[in-house]
Amino acid sequence: MIDIITSLLLFISPVANMPIPDSYPEIHYASVDDMLKIARASGYFGYAAPNGMYIKNQRKIYLLPGWDSNNTLDMAVLAHELTHWLQDVHDVVYRCPQESEKVAFDTEAEWIRAQGKTFPDVTGIGYWQYDMLTRCPTDIDSAMRVRGPGRPARELGLLRVGLGRRPVDEVSDGRALKDADEDGEEQCCEEQPGRDHHPGAAEGVHER
Repeated sequence: MIDIITSLLLFISPVANMPIPDSYPEIHYASVDDMLKIARASGYFGYAAPNGMYIKNQRKIYLLPGWDSNNTLDMAVLAHELTHWLQDVHDVVYRCPQESEKVAFDTEAEWIRAQGKTFPDVTGIGYWQYDMLTRCPTDIDSAMRVRGPGRPARELGLLRVGLGRRPVDEVSDGRALKDADEDGEEQCCEEQPGRDHHPGAAEGVHER
């Protein structure tokens, strides 16, 4: 596992613009039920069935017992949680948990692209879900207030459909968030087939 973590950190560090520390995080394996119990004990209020999780006050990463380094999604989940760990180690401050998630999701997307695959194909996350997971609630509220009668949702970046049709590089630089196809089919809001995902999260709990 040390070699895998090292490899991922070497990729994540320049993408997320955070140096690699001298120490490594603790990796633990837990079932979905156990992850939810741990998360709720730390104040998590969602109902998602996570693929992985980082708990800030423990500085521990939790993965599912069947985690497989040969599985692209499993590796992407670890890359995501390692990004949260780096944020914690370097005491990076964000306006809201969703802003922290944006860095982790965009780093994850870059890693997936480096494997020759696309973020939506691997994760099942579409535009609307990506947006809800990565935008501060105050930003969404402000956009909704600005929107006047007759103004199209896409003009304000409120339409999030068809992510599966867009190149993943457009996800990370934000261009696709402005020009999603209106006739695109909205992607399923599941992180992994058969698992619900919810944007709610407590401070210090990053479930994926």
